[in-house]
Amino acid sequence: MSRTIVTGSELMKFHARHLARSKWRFFATLAFRRSNLSPSMANRRFESWICDIQEIEDEEMTSEEDFLWFRVHEQAAFPQKPLFHVLLAGLDASQHQLTKCWKKRGGDVKATQIVQSQDAWAFIFSVARNGQKFEIKHDLLR
Repeated sequence: MSRTIVTGSELMKFHARHLARSKWRFFATLAFRRSNLSPSMANRRFESWICDIQEIEDEEMTSEEDFLWFRVHEQAAFPQKPLFHVLLAGLDASQHQLTKCWKKRGGDVKATQIVQSQDAWAFIFSVARNGQKFEIKHDLLR
């Protein structure tokens, strides 16, 4: 798992190097019901959510692709309310399963399926154009 602080332009360059190679199935915006959640608690809940998804995938074992994820944290959202934008690939879990797992962690989720790589580019561009600093965290190793 890798974690880096980047600018908007660095985020777009990262996409060109790494994200365009994968077939992303889901884009999700993850928020929390509590507004006074610390960054470390938000990260732990996210990592627990990823573990929940991996357990679902291990049980179903139907996907031939590796499970990959990429998360952008809009740092301006802290400390008021954490907000994560996530891309997920190589999984067979349903949108309903992803939502249920996140809500179990105390969050609200908006998930939509990604069907074309240009949608991943639109995601990166829409987040990066704000011009602020972002924390990116990912597991893109194959």
